[in-house]
Amino acid sequence: MFDQHILTIFSLDLFKQMVANENISLLKLNTFTTILISNNIPFDISFSNGTRRDAPGIELTIYINPTTTLVINVDLGPGGSVYTNQD
Repeated sequence: MFDQHILTIFSLDLFKQMVANENISLLKLNTFTTILISNNIPFDISFSNGTRRDAPGIELTIYINPTTTLVINVDLGPGGSVYTNQD
């Protein structure tokens, strides 16, 4: 089912903060991506500098297996980003 590395990463407080979108600094985001890289877990990351309506944001897509992905949206300002305010 899940690789042990994935389960370990899912149990980290940093991962829980990212999923909850709780005040994630760029340092924490860099730390998390370093963990993914060091465990050979594929991911994509997208950045939007925001608009007049939406705050800057980051979308992190983690590939668990060929049919399962996890998408984490991180707002870098108040009011939600273009990734979290999709209608």
